[in-house]
Amino acid sequence: MKPITEERQQELIEYIKSVLSAHIQRGGDSDEEDVFKIALASLTAEPVVWEIAGCIFSTEAEALKPGFRGTPEPLYEYPPIPVINFPNPHDIPDGYDLDSCMATVQWYQSEVKRLNGLEQS
Repeated sequence: MKPITEERQQELIEYIKSVLSAHIQRGGDSDEEDVFKIALASLTAEPVVWEIAGCIFSTEAEALKPGFRGTPEPLYEYPPIPVINFPNPHDIPDGYDLDSCMATVQWYQSEVKRLNGLEQS
């Protein structure tokens, strides 16, 4: 599935909720309603458990307790739509020029990777 931005995710959630509300007011129970419910579930999916070092935990906080090495990974009943995070242009460090500096482009690319868990170790 193609990743989307957080803003687009919120737009889709609001759109689907409004369509479902209108559909329910018309007394509908159809395949169309089911499709919108599935899409909404995918956009709002929450982890059911967290896994770290082969152990399963019911909450992320539980997985972060001392004694386990690694990063807790969320596990879903159904995978959510991936969301892309972009850095805030106001966070560009001093000395970088957003309009013309190649270093700024490299910083921006590294921030997109960092914010989306794509950093290479």
